[in-house]
Amino acid sequence: MKGGADYYAGRIRRSSRKALLAQKNILVGVDYEPYASINRYAVTASCFCRTCIAAFAARYGLKELPPGEILKKHEKQWIDFRNEQRAEIMGAMAGGLKKFNPSARFAVVTKAMPAADEAERYRREFGIDLCAMDRHVD
Repeated sequence: MKGGADYYAGRIRRSSRKALLAQKNILVGVDYEPYASINRYAVTASCFCRTCIAAFAARYGLKELPPGEILKKHEKQWIDFRNEQRAEIMGAMAGGLKKFNPSARFAVVTKAMPAADEAERYRREFGIDLCAMDRHVD
């Protein structure tokens, strides 16, 4: 991931809150609410920049396609890809926090865990895959 943990550790070092974040065993929660603006952050409506399309094509061994074609031919893979990207961002944030303060704990604050029959809708509409993010939280 471009930037990654080093990027976030640097942001913390330059932050006016670095003294707060340096406290032993501090719990830092990221408030992740993509559902606050319905459809704006849906993984089928967000970020079809050239970088994301190229990364998607490379991950799945596909040729680069325009957004409409991606959704028509590869919607499930696109949803998986975008949810994994969002989990990687949480991982970079957690990693940056740990680089800055190894005793810190990281949490993601978001919508409650969906019922089994709602999980795919959460992934598609909100880009929330708590199972994918779980490996990055304490």
